[in-house]
Amino acid sequence: MKNLLVWSLALSALGACSGGHHPEGDPRGDGGGGNFNPRGSGDGGGFNPSGDGGNFNPSGDGGGAGGGVYCGQSDSTECGCGTMPANGYTQNAACGPSQTGGSPSLCCATAAWPGATPGNLFDIECVCSQIFCEIDFSGDVCQCGFGAPTQGDKPVSGCSGYAVCCRGRSTLAPTCACYKQNIGCSSDEEQVPSCAPSDLRCSDQSPSSCN
Repeated sequence: MKNLLVWSLALSALGACSGGHHPEGDPRGDGGGGNFNPRGSGDGGGFNPSGDGGNFNPSGDGGGAGGGVYCGQSDSTECGCGTMPANGYTQNAACGPSQTGGSPSLCCATAAWPGATPGNLFDIECVCSQIFCEIDFSGDVCQCGFGAPTQGDKPVSGCSGYAVCCRGRSTLAPTCACYKQNIGCSSDEEQVPSCAPSDLRCSDQSPSSCN
């Protein structure tokens, strides 16, 4: 899964809702439950403004307003776009369901897209990703979101029959997660009866493609 620190910074910059923080010992923090919250750790890729020559690195090639849309792949299942040049991104490159490697998929964009959002530090304006659902290795959490399941998780088509399901809207990492324990949803989540790819919601726009 993607680097949690980078995603936390990006989510903060966008003011996106991707599910609340829960205390230690909560089922959401049991390892498997973190997979889509958002992209916990370890799969190396995507939306990394530093490190590997990364995507969405506004300063990597001199920066500055490019006067267009810049898009590229964060990995084989996801692409993203911004308004400034970035390493690995191409002006006016395609970014949509065809670039996510499969279906179901979803595209989410900021309210300003295709324009720039003031204060958007990493210039992440629109994301298209394949949607995955999985049951974590403990079996206590089933969730759907961006980012493929990791080793030990069981891929599924959706989640039902759990005590509670919570949906978090976001531009970068929308989630829908179900828990065996009736722990209640966070204040920035909404309770739903079940979770499936069709239950994911963007926080602002839901375009058919980013570009």
